[in-house]
Amino acid sequence: MEQEINGAAVDRTKPQPKSRLVSIVSILREVAELSDGELTVAELADALGSGAYDALRMMLYPGGGSGLAEPLNSQYRPDKATGFSWRAETVRELYKSHFWDNPGATMLTYPHGHIDAENLLVLKDDGIEIARRLWKFFYPTQELTIDLSRIAEGTSTRRSEGKPGYSTPHLVVLKDAIAEFFEPRRDKDAKKEEVVEWIKSKMTASGMADSENIAQAIFTIIKPLDHDPRKRRG
Repeated sequence: MEQEINGAAVDRTKPQPKSRLVSIVSILREVAELSDGELTVAELADALGSGAYDALRMMLYPGGGSGLAEPLNSQYRPDKATGFSWRAETVRELYKSHFWDNPGATMLTYPHGHIDAENLLVLKDDGIEIARRLWKFFYPTQELTIDLSRIAEGTSTRRSEGKPGYSTPHLVVLKDAIAEFFEPRRDKDAKKEEVVEWIKSKMTASGMADSENIAQAIFTIIKPLDHDPRKRRG
């Protein structure tokens, strides 16, 4: 799976710098903006599964954290079709999550853990193609007359400017814990006790009570489905 970016071939199956990527959620918001209120983000998210997103050709990259974005591929399974299935299911979950009702605080479950819906990324060229396909799905006889290049630049839509997403101190700690321990994954997963103690210390540093129950709950939410501190990957 290769794509040219600035004249150079890019292997989609490799980790990517986030400067090459764009959020699918931002694409949906942009197309909704371009429709002058005729389309909702929910409708556009539903239409992703009608051919706008091509799970076979378009790679997904769960973002977040400070490193490269890892591709959502089948590197941990021998079945080569697994990555395709994972990507298709993750995009379907994006719609089922109703992220538009809870911007900035909707977590998706994907094969290697959990991710904020806002951090589900694609290559910029794929993002523009998704936008064009969505437009054609709803307006098959209309040409898209507005330049979509600002999607590739990651520019916020007019509708979302100045409107910060909902969050709480506990959600901040949750997202920080994902970035610290599971995004990207280590060669060996951190032990539950290590993660719980780290969460409690972050809660204390943020002025919250270091509740054991809350820390345990956060760990349960963010731990990958295949979490195993005894197993080395790679």
